[in-house]
Amino acid sequence: ELHLIVRKTAHFCIFALEGFLLGLAMMQTLSKRWLSGVLATVSCAVVAVLNEYHQSFSEGRPYGCT
Repeated sequence: ELHLIVRKTAHFCIFALEGFLLGLAMMQTLSKRWLSGVLATVSCAVVAVLNEYHQSFSEGRPYGCT
């Protein structure tokens, strides 16, 4: 149970940091700050979903949402 909580927290923190850094980078290039935030959030969500999909093919990974 603790292992699951630590893993999920780590995943959340990694993608939150990625979104923050991506948002900062986009704010330097885009004139609309709100668009930077939206694009960073959507980009991170897509990467997270693709990462989970990719990991579903790994051996030893349990089925379902864990």
